[in-house]
Amino acid sequence: MYYTYTIHFVDGYYYHGYHKHEGVDPLTDGYYGSPVTHREKWLTTMHWKEITGIHETIEEVTFAEQEAIRPVFATDPYCLNANCNGIPTREQAVKGAKISGKKAGARAKELKINVCDPVNQEKGRQTAREKGVGFHSYEFQHTPEMTEMRRQNGKIAGSIAVKTGQIAQARACIDKANQRRAGTENLKKAYAKIRKAVEVLTPNGILLTFESLREASRTLKIDGSSLSYAAKNPHKKTKGHSVRFINNG
Repeated sequence: MYYTYTIHFVDGYYYHGYHKHEGVDPLTDGYYGSPVTHREKWLTTMHWKEITGIHETIEEVTFAEQEAIRPVFATDPYCLNANCNGIPTREQAVKGAKISGKKAGARAKELKINVCDPVNQEKGRQTAREKGVGFHSYEFQHTPEMTEMRRQNGKIAGSIAVKTGQIAQARACIDKANQRRAGTENLKKAYAKIRKAVEVLTPNGILLTFESLREASRTLKIDGSSLSYAAKNPHKKTKGHSVRFINNG
C-alpha cells in the first residue's frame, strides 16, 4: 500500500508527494517528504502533514501524485515541488544545464591537454609495445598486415574488457535503460486503467456515466484518488457518491 500526502506550511507554501504505507498510521510515521531544492524550508518553517489518498500499487500512487502536482507545477509560486515525473522546472533545468556544461567543458579541456601532451603520447606507445599491441611504423599503416594486426588487437582488447569487468558494466547500463523503458510501459498501463469508464450514483439518486475518473473528478469537483478508492471498495462512498467501474469487455 502507498499513500499520497501534502505538506502545508504556515506561510502558505505546500509540497505534494507519496510514500509507502507500512502499516503505521501515515500521520505518525515520521515521514515528511524528501525535498532537494527547498530542503531548508522544512528546517525553518512550521508545517503539518495531510493524507490525500491511499493506493494499492506504485503505478496508482505515482499517477495520483502527478495529478496533484501537474496543475500547479511551475505555475504556482507557493508550490515547492521542483520536479514532476522527472521533468524539472525551467529554472532548475537551466541551472542544471549550466553546471553540466561547465563540468563537460573542464573535462574536455583536461582530456585534450592530456592527449596532446607528448609525454603522455610516448607513455601510450611504450605501454602498447610492452603489451604487444599497436603498430608504430608509418610504412605499414595501410597495408594488409596492419589491418590484420588491428583485428588481432581488437580481440586482445575485448579479452581484457571481459577480464576487467568493462563488458559487465556495459551490460548493466543496457539493463538499466531497459528497466527505465519498462517503467514507462507500466506507467502507460496505469494511465489506461485510470481512463476506465465509471458510473457514479449521486446522493440524490441520479446515475451519471463518465468516460474516465478524470472526467468524473473534474465534473463533480471530487478528488480523483477518492473516487478511485470508492470504486474499488463498493461499500465505501466519497462525499455521499457511490462509484463503480464499467466493464467495457
